[in-house]
Amino acid sequence: MLGVDEKVGFRNSVSTQLHQLATPRFVLLSINSGMVSYWMIILDIFIVN
Repeated sequence: MLGVDEKVGFRNSVSTQLHQLATPRFVLLSINSGMVSYWMIILDIFIVN
């Protein structure tokens, strides 16, 4: 049987690994959405001119 401390430590390590996996995806998503809005602004400028 695992002790309470071991269970908590295991859960923390799993959540940390999940967070490390998820973070690059969030960064990529934010960069992609930023690029999309950037290109939309450029297209708006060209269309207006």
